[in-house]
Amino acid sequence: MSQTSLKILENSEGISEGYFSGRVSFQFEKYTSAQESGVAFLFAGQGSVYPGMFKDAYEEFETVRNTFEKADKISKSLGLPPISAYTLKPESLSETERYAIQNICLFTAEVGLFLALSEKGVKARAVTAHSFGEYAALVASGVAPFEDVFRFVCFREKNSPPKNERGFLIAVNGNPEQIKTWLAGHEYHIANLNSESQTVIAVAPQGVDGILRTLEDKQIRRKQLPTPQPYHSPLLSDMPTKLEAYLQATPIEPRAMTIPMVSSVTHTWHDSLSKEQFKQLLTRQMVEPVHFTTQLRTLRDKGCSQYVEIGPSVVLSAFVEATIGEKAVPVDFYTRLSRKKKTT
Repeated sequence: MSQTSLKILENSEGISEGYFSGRVSFQFEKYTSAQESGVAFLFAGQGSVYPGMFKDAYEEFETVRNTFEKADKISKSLGLPPISAYTLKPESLSETERYAIQNICLFTAEVGLFLALSEKGVKARAVTAHSFGEYAALVASGVAPFEDVFRFVCFREKNSPPKNERGFLIAVNGNPEQIKTWLAGHEYHIANLNSESQTVIAVAPQGVDGILRTLEDKQIRRKQLPTPQPYHSPLLSDMPTKLEAYLQATPIEPRAMTIPMVSSVTHTWHDSLSKEQFKQLLTRQMVEPVHFTTQLRTLRDKGCSQYVEIGPSVVLSAFVEATIGEKAVPVDFYTRLSRKKKTT
């Protein structure tokens, strides 16, 4: 996509009473740096996944297909079904197989779409992510190659607890202070700060029904999310140790970042990562709460003014508008995909 900046080469001279005198000329040039573009890529999380997602992107872009081919080759060596099957023929997979690779498919496709955007000349000033999108954002930042992070993500998924054994996520229309009042006496953990008016909480299995009843009695809008884990909470406190053990056996050395990143783990801006910081982002992603509101404000303060959501459906755009008053566009806007809307 051609993007331009405007440079005034000769200043005009103004005279009294609002009349114009002098000469002005304009020159349109392509953006020469990502910083000029002000574009931020937002990588969506696991709440966006559904069977058959990204099929149009797969068919449209050779880069996306190549990324899936790499994923399928590695997944075969790890004893997993082809990752592309979740996109191209999900009906060929059992429910267990779909669950096993759905997040891996999301990671693969998001990296492929990032590469497709890069090929089209769309430069990002910075990247950030919502939840699981952190891993694609790390690859996009240049700090680690796709293949290494792909293997790490596969280990993460294979070694996560059985589906919903530890708990569930519930989205609540309210802020943490309101929820504290509404759910006094209930046990829960703040997982995601999506916007000023939506918070996601993590709840152990035995507490879900009671919390849903209480919210219903108080006529508070809520939704139990179809995620398999109570992400971003202490309910998964054993996972960082498992992931650290993987990195001890299979180290991933961080490289110089080519795009700055606002991490959903630390909620801060990074234009470089030490080995210890990189390990923290990889291993603590499952247990640290997401402060998406802080991430968006940081991007704005760092000069971002355009927001592109990279994911299978439009989810993050509402949070962008509610938090910083900007409109986010889906990746289709740039890639001109004809993706069919998700059917429910």
